[in-house]
Amino acid sequence: MRYGFDSEKYKELPPMIYVSIVNICNLDCIHCHYGTFSRQPEWKANMIPWEYWTKLCDEMGEYPWSILNLGTDGEPMVHKKFIDMMRYAKSKGIQHTNITTNGLLLQGEKAEIIAKEGLLGVVNISHDSITKEGYKKIRGGDYDRLVRNTLNFIDLRNKY
Repeated sequence: MRYGFDSEKYKELPPMIYVSIVNICNLDCIHCHYGTFSRQPEWKANMIPWEYWTKLCDEMGEYPWSILNLGTDGEPMVHKKFIDMMRYAKSKGIQHTNITTNGLLLQGEKAEIIAKEGLLGVVNISHDSITKEGYKKIRGGDYDRLVRNTLNFIDLRNKY
């Protein structure tokens, strides 16, 4: 079987690497597997260890075309070393780091640092609804906080 790569360089490293740095979330959305898995007796909360993160970034740093995409199994910003991790990735030459977040932790000093230092290339904030009622039904989170954090982050992005 032959695989059609867009470029020879993608044979060395794919154009995008998806990494789940946590399996923990601060919400319990109706469409997400997190709630089901986290209620299983054998489930344990995990955060990627620093040594795994540095190994990943060290290797990815050699391939500047590859995008590091965070998300899928939890809320990445829950990780206790999130800012340090993003700084390390940037220091290793990873030029494109994307995140999918529920936006509730994208606030305060963390948001300021991310915007000011340009630690993330793309920030996907999951709103899921344009109404407070719809959002509450789907995500159960604080809609007003989400909107406030989103608008504040846009202002920070524009500022820096």
